[in-house]
Amino acid sequence: MRGVHTHRVGIFGASGYAGAELAALVARHPALDLAFLSGDRAAGSRAADLLDLPGAAGALTLLGAQVLVTRRQCQ
Repeated sequence: MRGVHTHRVGIFGASGYAGAELAALVARHPALDLAFLSGDRAAGSRAADLLDLPGAAGALTLLGAQVLVTRRQCQ
């Protein structure tokens, strides 16, 4: 797609059913870039081990919500 600007998207709750489905949709959308995944129950796990995600999205590590809050406060 020529001239399409991509938007970075992060998903909280990616280890649950709805979050996993949303992550799969975002990962396959040409105008969206999956920036991070958060899932407290699966924090520290590789996305590819839990979710059906293509390409680089599968290499993401699920973060706990507390990690994201702490990182934001430190910036």
